[in-house]
Amino acid sequence: MEGEKEALEGKEVKYFDLYPERSYKEGSAAQTHFRLAESQFYRLLNTGMTKTNLVKVEYVLNPDLVHHFRECRESLKKKHGEEFSYPVLAFHGTMETNIKPICETGFKIPGDNGHAHLTDTGWAQPNCYSAKIYPANTADGKKGKGKKKGGKLTIEELTDTEMLKTKHDQAIAMPSSSTLDGYNIQFTGTFQDTQAGMTALVKSHGATIHPFSY
Repeated sequence: MEGEKEALEGKEVKYFDLYPERSYKEGSAAQTHFRLAESQFYRLLNTGMTKTNLVKVEYVLNPDLVHHFRECRESLKKKHGEEFSYPVLAFHGTMETNIKPICETGFKIPGDNGHAHLTDTGWAQPNCYSAKIYPANTADGKKGKGKKKGGKLTIEELTDTEMLKTKHDQAIAMPSSSTLDGYNIQFTGTFQDTQAGMTALVKSHGATIHPFSY
């Protein structure tokens, strides 16, 4: 792709904006990058999101991270064989403000090189997590075959930490039930408990959980 070779030989992070094209340009690296991202995006979407359209792909080239990544792949290949050195394409949920720092310095977890920021309670503990499916509705979950309607919280309620803690404590104290039968729920973000704790809570009331891969 034009500018890619030069970017790899340099030291600065380079951003390439890629857009869908009607014409098929055989051998076009830009189209290959876009179509790979597009195909993975649509293949890994949740069911029920067929109206979602991909209008732009931002291809980020960080020379330092690319070289480090290649070194790690070679190390994995020597230790475990080529089969276990292949990259895995997955989604990572985070706030938009974190995207540029991740692209320019790589993933960090609390405690890594003095990094203390945390936006996700994690499955069992703070770490970097990814999922094989795109987390669509982070607050409501996705309804299954049941006819019940999920409740929604206002912005004021979502930022009222004391109120949310009270609701969580009340939910924990409730006996098991079938209140969430028919609901298939997906967690991403920050909660009153770890994702493992939240999963156990909703399962005790009949819900099922979207599978995540780590």
